[in-house]
Amino acid sequence: AKFVIASNKLGNKLHFGNECLKYLWSMDKNLSDHNTLQEICEKLNLNFEEMKKLALSEDVNLEYQKNSKDAVDNDIFGAPSYVLNNEIFWGQDRLDYLEDALNK
Repeated sequence: AKFVIASNKLGNKLHFGNECLKYLWSMDKNLSDHNTLQEICEKLNLNFEEMKKLALSEDVNLEYQKNSKDAVDNDIFGAPSYVLNNEIFWGQDRLDYLEDALNK
């Protein structure tokens, strides 16, 4: 999660996060392994050392803590979770329900 926050701060927005989800759900890779994160960075032409330094920074840690508190406050209990109009969609296999809600 901290690497995704760092990626967002570096302006990469969805690219890194989307690739992480692909590695996790499609390739069954361990996202807590720095080798996996480095592989994703290399694939996306991102500087792993810069991302790692930022991911381990106090700034990112504070944002991570805030996000965690927001998740608890909003009854988020697992990942991935999506919230649309105060409705929680939990699980990768529920994305079709989220898509239906978005199309309403």
